[in-house]
Parts: sequence; C-alpha cells; structure tokens
Amino acid sequence: MKQKTILPTVLCLLLLLTTHCGRSRTPAFPVLESQADAQQVEAQEANQEPESQQSSSQRPVSVVNRNEIKVRYISYLTYLGVPEEAEKALAERFEASHPDITVNVARYRRNPQSYLESDSPPDILMFPTSYELNSFAQQGMIADLREIWAEAELLDKLPPSLRSLGEWDGGLYWVPFAYTWSAIYYNNEIFSDLGLEPPTTWDEFLFICDTLLSQNITPLTMPGSSAGGSSLWFDYLNLRLNGPDFHRRLTQGQESYESVEVTDAINAWQGLIDQGYFGDGRRPSMLSQSMMQVLNPEERLPGADSAAMILVNSFMMTELTPDTRRKFEEQTSYFPFPIIDPEIPVGEVTDSIGYIVPANAENWEEAAQFLAFLSTPEVQLELKQRAGPRLTYVPSSLGNNPADLSPNIQRGVQTVIEADQLVLSIMAESPEIMGEALDSAFRRFVNNYDYGQRVQQDLEKARFEALEAEVFIQQ
Repeated sequence: MKQKTILPTVLCLLLLLTTHCGRSRTPAFPVLESQADAQQVEAQEANQEPESQQSSSQRPVSVVNRNEIKVRYISYLTYLGVPEEAEKALAERFEASHPDITVNVARYRRNPQSYLESDSPPDILMFPTSYELNSFAQQGMIADLREIWAEAELLDKLPPSLRSLGEWDGGLYWVPFAYTWSAIYYNNEIFSDLGLEPPTTWDEFLFICDTLLSQNITPLTMPGSSAGGSSLWFDYLNLRLNGPDFHRRLTQGQESYESVEVTDAINAWQGLIDQGYFGDGRRPSMLSQSMMQVLNPEERLPGADSAAMILVNSFMMTELTPDTRRKFEEQTSYFPFPIIDPEIPVGEVTDSIGYIVPANAENWEEAAQFLAFLSTPEVQLELKQRAGPRLTYVPSSLGNNPADLSPNIQRGVQTVIEADQLVLSIMAESPEIMGEALDSAFRRFVNNYDYGQRVQQDLEKARFEALEAEVFIQQ
C-alpha cells in the first residue's frame, strides 16, 4: 500500500459530525496553514515558548528529569459534550498517586496526523477505531500497546470481538475507552396500543411493519441527506444476509460491489422501500429530524410526519438537544436488528473510542501507567458519572459490571457482548475514495434518485479506483 496523507477529510474526523460530514465520524480539527503554525501550537500545548523566540545557541540541552515527567494527553471528549473538568479531575487523581508524573490534558487543536508526524508528539491521543487507525498502524506511526493490555489485564476483561477492532498484523494499537451499540428504536406508546412485542426474527419484524401499515402508521424512517444515518440499513442487511466476514472483506476491497451478495442486500433494502415501510418517499433532511419522527405526537415538530421505528447507533443521540434526547429515551425502547438467517454469525455495528500512543512518544512508561489507570472500571465509571448523559458511550471495562449502568445501557451492552463479531460501519472502515462514493450513492438511493444496479455500478467503479490507488487496508 502506498504511503498516503490521511484525511484531508479528517478535518471533519470523529463521531459528533456524522450527519453533517457524510461519512466522517470525528470532530472538526483546526487546519494549520504552515509549519510555523504547527510549531506555535506545539509549543503552546507543551506549555513552552515557541522555538522562534529562542536562538539555537540559547536552547537548553534536553535533559529528562525523571522526577518531573509531563505526560501530554490530547482528548476530544469535549467535542462530545463532556466537560473538560471531568478528565482533568481524573488526571489530578492519577497525579496524587504518581507524584513524579504530571498529566497535561488538552483538546485537539490540529488533525491527528499532524500530531503523529511531529518531532515532539504528545504521549497519548484519544482516537476512534476506523480506517485511519488501521492506516496509522500499517505505516508504523503508532505504537503496539500489547504490554499495556497485558498489564491492565484487558485481555481477560474485554470480549475478543472488541479487541479485534484495534488489532493489526498481530499487534494491538489501541486501548479502548468506550463503545456504542446499534439498534432499532421504537415508540413505546405505539407498540403498547397495538399489542406489539420486539421481534427477534425477520418474519416477526415484517409482520410488525405490515401491522403498522394496516393502521396507517409509517413503520420506519431514515434521513435523506445523511448517508451516515441511513447507511446502517445496508450495513445490517449485508451482515445478516452475508455475515461479518464478508462485510469486512467488502470494506477492504476484496469483494465486488456487483457481487450476488451485495445485490441481495441492496434488493432487500429496496424491498423495504417499495413496500412503503419508509413512507411515501419524502425523507427528513437531517438525522435529528428522523429521530424526532418517532416521538409522541405532542413532541414532534408542527406538520412533521410520524414513524414508529428508526435504526440508529447510540452515539447518534448527540444529534438531539438535551431536552429532546431525554424525551426520546423516555418514549422509546429498542431491539437488536432481527436475525434473517440463523446460520449466519451475528455481527453488530459499533463505534468505539480509545487511546493511541505515537510511535516516537517520549514518555512511554509514564503514558502506559496513565493508560492502565484510565482502563480501570472505577475510573471509567467515574468519568461516565461526571460526564452524565452527554456521553453516549459504554465504558469498555464496565461490560462485566452491568449493575453500574442504567437498564437502557445494559441492553446495549448485552447486544455487543453477545455478538459473534463486532464491525465498524462501512462508511467508517472505508478509504476516502470509497467513503465519498458510498455517501453519494446511498443519498441517491434512499431518495429514489437511483436504482440499486446503478448504485452498485458506481460503487464498483470507485472500488477499482481505490484498488489502483492502493489505499485499501487488508489484513
């Protein structure tokens, strides 16, 4: 694979802006116009004067005082609505038991690759599992963290399916902090009035959709201009019909988008649309508007259409205002995407965030100690409590202690733990060329601008372009 500069589009990179940036899942990182800008930011982050203010003869010889080690940690939890004080409080707690280490917590001020390519990178960066993470690992830009996994006993505490998201070529390049689940959320009042129970099989799900239609209730909704919000339908139909191994090979460019398997998934999605399960073809523009359609009538926007169910990932709750989110959680429940073929291994779509260490980080030992501290159930629970409902992720180490979590979150944990495999969405795990093609194709498809075969042809063309550019990552 060719070395490649990651993400001109990662200027939009993490989980908050999925619906605004199409395939992007990370917060908007500042763009540095020049090396001087990068040097200025780097100096400020290290609480130092910029090098431009020191002559080369005045620069002190670098002598590491082991009694005053400063670990630099770059986080983006503030982009997810988590107060900066929450992480700083934990850093102070760590410092109290490690008096020789100071932890400097800062938010992202430039894109991740800029940090990793720096001559003086931070010691820890928060980062999501993604195509970009795998690319960083393949290029040798981040460190293998197997030692930290072993020291923190994470190999025994976390399910292998979660561990696999950060594996590359036998190494572990990521320490998980938290993960999400995906599910079909439904309006409690509608299901109760019609005596409906959450389905487990595809036939039961279709029966519910038909029952809702017979009562003049639109069964499902999805956004029209947010491929990140609607593409979960392709993810899950592909997983349930073809399995997680095929899904992974597809994201790695090893399978054709014109294959029988992809055709089956697209046709199944088209069939749901043709049956009228998604309404008359008018799509809400934004994901938040689609989610509000599932609320009780008095809570919806004036004149807005209604629907009984929506397929979303739990992190997408950040699209709602705090008050609307509270109402959504009170008025809905959810169930895992139904099984279509019981012979197919169960795959679930997750988003997960965690920590990476630059390959040339200066304070490896101290960073490892802080990461081991951050990985404990007590610390992760405390951060979750300090963050409150704004953090829509499940702390990864709490999966074995569900009593510490709300019943709503416990169901999501169970969905993840019971899965045979966890995968990322196709939008998150594809290189930029494919991501842009998927975004365009799925938008056209859900708005009935293009039929399935044309969509598949366009995606296959993009796959060949990505193969020629050698940007697919294969393990």
